[in-house]
Amino acid sequence: ASYKKNNVPGIAFSIVRTGESPQLHFYGLADKSSKLYVDKYTQFQVASISKPVTAWGIMKLVEEGALNLDKPITTYLKRWELSPSPFDQSAITVRKLLSHTAGINAPQYLGSEKEKHLDSIVDSMYGKINSKEKLKLINDPGKSFLYSSGGYSILQLLIEEVSGLEFTEYMEKNVLGPLSMVGSTFKQRLENFKGGSRAYDSLGKKLPNYIFIEKAAAGLYSNIEDMSKFLLINLNMSREMKSNEGGLINHESVKLLHSRVERTIPYGLGFSISTINNHKVISHTGCNRGWSSVIAMIPKRDEGIVILTNSNTGGNFIYDVMKVWMESIIGEVPDSYLKMINVTRYSRVKIFLLENMHGLMKQ
Repeated sequence: ASYKKNNVPGIAFSIVRTGESPQLHFYGLADKSSKLYVDKYTQFQVASISKPVTAWGIMKLVEEGALNLDKPITTYLKRWELSPSPFDQSAITVRKLLSHTAGINAPQYLGSEKEKHLDSIVDSMYGKINSKEKLKLINDPGKSFLYSSGGYSILQLLIEEVSGLEFTEYMEKNVLGPLSMVGSTFKQRLENFKGGSRAYDSLGKKLPNYIFIEKAAAGLYSNIEDMSKFLLINLNMSREMKSNEGGLINHESVKLLHSRVERTIPYGLGFSISTINNHKVISHTGCNRGWSSVIAMIPKRDEGIVILTNSNTGGNFIYDVMKVWMESIIGEVPDSYLKMINVTRYSRVKIFLLENMHGLMKQ
């Protein structure tokens, strides 16, 4: 089996089709030491797939009139401000943050083993936890695409400022709860929680379950059942099957999430957007230390896929499965796209360094 070949302890994946219940599949172990097998309730850290879920939370505030996609973020932020720079800070908007076109630098959030660092997202943004991760404006907003988890830290703070709720509470009340994602949470835990998976490095060694102050960018825990629900609601609304699925956000908002902000930018509002063989592919990958995952959908074919793994080598399994799945429904897929989807995108040297740099705070 591919997951054994790639030394992945455990995986969960599903095929999602409109009008059908998701087909859930599980293989291997969530925890090798306790012989806990993966099932539909097993929670994985889904890393950057946190971003499209956060985008749903932002769009709810936009629909309620609490946020405007195109107003300067300084309209809303009181607890933090960028350092002076040669670039126009007043041009940073919610739309640009969601689409990684705001000109914010790209910190590598590695997570922490120490709960004491989970004080405030502002501490991370100011670089008080790790000076290398201080958020900066390094380009003119709107000029170019730069994938930046830092932009989603700003969005996390925006949600707190505008809603008056801590980010985790807002997302549970306004996104995860209404979407019936009862097995998902942005709460961060040091200990291994009941039913949760453990993370493993590329040699199969158990890693800490790193915790993240940067929840919107990288901190969501979820299971295959909930991620399949999330993908299916996006797939249904992308195909205009329902005008307001679940009463959360409307079809026009979802259309914005699923559309490129500009023709040359490979990203919408929270989702990666590609066109392969005249088929739009809407997706997002996730890669934290010990975790690799992907969600992807092809609306024209009414089909999507979710893959969750508990290993740094999970990206290789994802590559293999995505190749078979995509080629079965849309024909030959460029290897360049599959390499982009392969979330184990680090060189062997960098993976080794990440796995052995104890004390680092983020990915």
